Amino acid sequence: MKYITIFLLALALGASSTNLKAQDLIGIRGGWYSGITYQHYMSSNNSLEFIGQFTRGGTNFTALYEIHNSIPDVSGLNFYYGAGGHLGFYQDGGHDLFGDRYNSHGSVIGIDGIIGIEYFFEPIPLQLSLDYKPALNLGGGDIWLFSDAALAVRFVF
Repeated sequence: MKYITIFLLALALGASSTNLKAQDLIGIRGGWYSGITYQHYMSSNNSLEFIGQFTRGGTNFTALYEIHNSIPDVSGLNFYYGAGGHLGFYQDGGHDLFGDRYNSHGSVIGIDGIIGIEYFFEPIPLQLSLDYKPALNLGGGDIWLFSDAALAVRFVF
């Protein structure tokens, strides 16, 4: 329970951070494990990303700190990388949750990495990104390592 409280507090503090140059994006993340994504830019090259993934077997929340670098000679195209953590909850019934098979209920906690490429469309408030996100479960669950890749469509607001 202590880890859950610390994780939720970190999410709340990250989401409430403010900066005059901040930019917020929200969208959907479709891949092996689909969900919603919220990205808060703290500066032009640093962001916090929050991902909520929902499956038949449970729910997973991920918080990531990301560093974005522009690709020379291509306006709007960036590559990024980062790290963070996840907290997941699974339910009874033997359903899959992020590559794991559960016959009871409980929670998982772990660390995540991310690497990807993103493109901002200049005339419209739209961003597309493609990423790879490996994760390591440090507590709970039957497996300790899983991979995730996804295409995200986000709208700038």
